[in-house]
Amino acid sequence: ITLWVEPVITFAALARLHLVHGWPKERLGMQPKGWAFDLAAHETGNDQPPRILGEVKKTVPELEHLKDDLMSLSSGAPTGTVSNNSAKKWQALLATKPRLIWLVGPNEHAYVYSPSFSSNSCFLQEVNYSSLAFSAA
Repeated sequence: ITLWVEPVITFAALARLHLVHGWPKERLGMQPKGWAFDLAAHETGNDQPPRILGEVKKTVPELEHLKDDLMSLSSGAPTGTVSNNSAKKWQALLATKPRLIWLVGPNEHAYVYSPSFSSNSCFLQEVNYSSLAFSAA
């Protein structure tokens, strides 16, 4: 039997959004449109851009690598300087324009960012976990 860790962490993250942060279950989903991210939380219907896009990594080093790549892109680095996976996430972020990005790893290791968008760029600012609350809308 093989158990993939990433889906387990994804289920735990969705449960945390529901149980800790008060999100209604029907507003949560996995593998949002385009499949670049692992989870999404929608303020309104699923046909609207998500308020939160979440990406799960199975190890802390993978999570740190993604965080570093996204912060580099946020500082203006070209997409060719990061991994293809990180570039895909960046392009999805620019296209979707969520209010929050939640990077989640094992043992509740995580980062929450509030993106600010302008033309074809984005600046990520780390914010408090309380921003994940459904009531923070």
